[in-house]
Amino acid sequence: MAEATGNSNKGFVFDSALVTDEINGKVHVKPLCRSYAQRVISAGKLDYLDVNGVHCEINVFRGAFRNRLLAIALVADYKAMSLALGQDSSGVTWENVTDRYKTVYTALEQSLTVSGSCDFTKVKTTWTAYVDAVKTLIPDMCKSVMDELKSKDAFLTGDAIPEQQDPLSETGTSPLWVGDRPNIAIGKIMAAVKFSQVNGSMFTGGKINTHGVIYGAVQK
Repeated sequence: MAEATGNSNKGFVFDSALVTDEINGKVHVKPLCRSYAQRVISAGKLDYLDVNGVHCEINVFRGAFRNRLLAIALVADYKAMSLALGQDSSGVTWENVTDRYKTVYTALEQSLTVSGSCDFTKVKTTWTAYVDAVKTLIPDMCKSVMDELKSKDAFLTGDAIPEQQDPLSETGTSPLWVGDRPNIAIGKIMAAVKFSQVNGSMFTGGKINTHGVIYGAVQK
């Protein structure tokens, strides 16, 4: 059985479905905003042949920068979950969100459980409230991602840029990119920022899946 709870809102479309198969256990949430950040980070992956002709893969983003993007997404998810629970989310930042996330997650678990059993009607209501809250938070989250992309430490530079096999150069090798930005990956990254498929879910006494598309997320 499936019930449609999806609708559109300023370029953000979500379709939710209730799956009635019984799954016992504690609350487990796969958040939507984190899914978005992971899509953007994955867009930074490049394949190339190293100087020995070995196929390699690299992410053009610095590790610290990838962590910041995930933290930005967790802030949005934290705020959305807090709104769904009717709790205050003020004071949360990407620096402190990891610890605070554990708190709201525990509150979510307790909210959906009565005498050790899951209140699945409340699960559906809470998840719908969370999805609706995400819709309102997406513009600010995407703006923060764009602002971070403009920072000088977003991408690998200097010696961190790998050498690739380049038979067209005099030496037979060349840097994978030259300069502060990997222009070969910018188009793919921007496409992920502005148009991404996202997936979220909640597992409790049953399972709710949410599949959605964020498009035109960066608005002037």
